[in-house]
Amino acid sequence: PSTTRLPQVRPWVKGVANLHGRLLPVGSFAEFLGSQSKSPPQQQRVVVLDDFGVFVGLSVDKVLGMKHFRVDAYRESAEGSPEVLAPYIEGCFENEGENWLLFQPSRLLKDSNFLDVAA
Repeated sequence: PSTTRLPQVRPWVKGVANLHGRLLPVGSFAEFLGSQSKSPPQQQRVVVLDDFGVFVGLSVDKVLGMKHFRVDAYRESAEGSPEVLAPYIEGCFENEGENWLLFQPSRLLKDSNFLDVAA
């Protein structure tokens, strides 16, 4: 959705959008992590998180859809994952020689660095 910029917020906060009559704050997940998006804005997607009293949209480069994994492919350690993601990763699934990180949005929504958006 299109966003309206907000004054005096951190640079990774893109603004607010109207989502079915509700104001949705939208932030760039890549920029929050200290990086830059790799996709142009028109190709990015917004993932909506609504939990723990927080309603927010995360702009991401792409969404791959649903992926099914075998339970026995789960590992609690996500070795080799980027350090910046570590606080939000619970483990990983190995599938066809590739590790798929298990991102826990609830960990992000409890992070004071994420919740403190004022500049």
